[in-house]
Amino acid sequence: MSWLICAILVVTANFLLYTLALRHVRAFGDERIIFLYQFGSFVLLPFILIIAAPPVGNPCAALTAALALHAIYSMSFLELWSLSEGSYSLRMLDRVERLGILPADADISDLEKIGTSKKTNRLGSLLALQLIRAEGHQYRLTLFGRIAAGILRLFVRVANVRGKIG
Repeated sequence: MSWLICAILVVTANFLLYTLALRHVRAFGDERIIFLYQFGSFVLLPFILIIAAPPVGNPCAALTAALALHAIYSMSFLELWSLSEGSYSLRMLDRVERLGILPADADISDLEKIGTSKKTNRLGSLLALQLIRAEGHQYRLTLFGRIAAGILRLFVRVANVRGKIG
């Protein structure tokens, strides 16, 4: 079996395990756990490939293709999970569907709390990862945060993303 086919099977198993079982586990409602689930699967992939079958053709190219496939899947999974986990837009659509119509002057202050909650959670995560530090009522990047931001800027530059990020 080729490593690429094996990687497709690992990604499929990852998705099915989450969809059928893990999404019902309370811990998997936490962003950090979801990230670790995807990261762990990515790290285990080379070991699974080596155990499953010898590579067909160039092992370096096969491993790169398998890891790239998993990385694309994991990033897509994490993005979709994040969007569905507490989306302002989804809640707004749900409200319009339930009411049939949403007046322009409708009170949506409860929905606005979603954005505030997401911001608070994101800042908490950045603080816990020591990417930022609090200075009074402001936040500043730590050395590690500047390095991480530089790496992200490099990805944006390599991907030739148009417009200003941040």
